[in-house]
Amino acid sequence: MSLTRDQELELALLLRKMTLPTQTQELFEAWCYSQITNPVELAILRRRGKEMQIFLIYRKDKFYDGWHMPGSIILPGKTVFQTIENLKIREVPTIAPPFFFVGYAEIPRGEGERENVRGQALSLIYACYDSCGAVQDSENERFFPLYDLPSNILGSHKVLIGEEIIPWIQSTKHIA
Repeated sequence: MSLTRDQELELALLLRKMTLPTQTQELFEAWCYSQITNPVELAILRRRGKEMQIFLIYRKDKFYDGWHMPGSIILPGKTVFQTIENLKIREVPTIAPPFFFVGYAEIPRGEGERENVRGQALSLIYACYDSCGAVQDSENERFFPLYDLPSNILGSHKVLIGEEIIPWIQSTKHIA
């Protein structure tokens, strides 16, 4: 279905008035679906003995029921580091810099393991280390061994961990 010219002009005016985050989840989802978003995905890592671990959060909503890395979409007018600061406040307040840029990943819209049902994304991947034990495990937030992830991890995050984060750790001389 396409919009008429008048509907497009009306929508353009409404979009200019919109601020994010929106007041309704439906509008935010439509916004995500209609364009390429830029999430910041944060790999919080720690070492236990010889084992490298990654922090995951349990999520249950209409998009996913399972584990995922902390993350947040960069909203218009915000920077990557403002997004990380907001992410810290919302999801993991005990983490601290430095934050290392790992890389990026293109995630197409879709329902497959390498896809995102909310819409197409160009994810920016950052990592930090919890070397002092500031992040504590709980029922819905905990560390998992990097090579023994839960079976119900978000597919695109499983790909990010395997194809971006583990090679980054290995290339920076951290034994994964």
